[in-house]
Amino acid sequence: MKKLVIAAVLASAPFAAQAADMPSKAKKAAPVAHVTEASVLNFDGFVGGEIGYQSTSHGFDYGAGNQDMGNDKGLNLNVHGSFETMLSSQYGLQMDAALNRTTHDFGTIQGQDLNYSTMVPTIAGHVFWRDSSKGLVGVFAQSTTTDNLLIGTVATGYTYAGVEGQYFMNGFTAYGQVAYLSASIPGASLVGDVKGDGYALAAQLRYFVDPNLMIALRGSYTQASYQYAGVTLADNSTSVVGLRAEYRLPNNPASLYADVSYNMNKIDASSSEGVKLSMDDARVMFGLNLNLGGKSLLERDRSGASLSTIDAPTTAVSPNTPQT
Repeated sequence: MKKLVIAAVLASAPFAAQAADMPSKAKKAAPVAHVTEASVLNFDGFVGGEIGYQSTSHGFDYGAGNQDMGNDKGLNLNVHGSFETMLSSQYGLQMDAALNRTTHDFGTIQGQDLNYSTMVPTIAGHVFWRDSSKGLVGVFAQSTTTDNLLIGTVATGYTYAGVEGQYFMNGFTAYGQVAYLSASIPGASLVGDVKGDGYALAAQLRYFVDPNLMIALRGSYTQASYQYAGVTLADNSTSVVGLRAEYRLPNNPASLYADVSYNMNKIDASSSEGVKLSMDDARVMFGLNLNLGGKSLLERDRSGASLSTIDAPTTAVSPNTPQT
């Protein structure tokens, strides 16, 4: 039963002016988005999907040092969409929806082939003020649910509420988010609901090599504490770093992208169960977006659906974890 509580938490538990006397051969200037009043008022959005591979290593520490609990691997599928509309020349609204399915294949354990899947639906909304030549400030809310099919109906609901901002500088965009996190695991361990709260931080640095080629570095950190009946069961921290490149095809609504990420998920239940667990998850993804309208990637960044959701902890617990 104790293992199931930890498993449920874990199952819940991706950034110069030219001198006048220089020769006539000019240096290539950094791309700048040319945004007209008409384009600011346009509806913008995209839908897409991606496919990739994940591999997770599991560690377990029961007071005698970290032990290797094996690894799992599998296919990662994602479908998503984001849609933005301006309510006035500078105030706007964006909505996001996504569904992620990850398979976890642990190989053969005690003579049985063990594999299962996690399903992660996400919805989010953003309200913001934006000056397309300077930046953006806004508020957002997000709901993400993680289902762990290994332990039946146990699921974790995450709710985020926070603030976000973007700063534009030539071909660069700096983007940050800060959010309060509330989590709930209904009926975990058959003893009642486990509640959690904490915070999430996320940052991105985007660089536009040209208006239709973007490279983005991102990172996030989530910290949450889980309690039942006023007793702390575990503390969970998740760190994610990632790199993404996206290219929109000329005279075409499609853009192609590749994304790599590394997720470090740690659980400390030493105060209640005397155990610490870790899961390190690496993912490689390839995707396709179908863009609504003719905006370049840079124009979208400055006047379209450019806001992101928070990466929720989604790493699965290893069935090799000892009973405690």
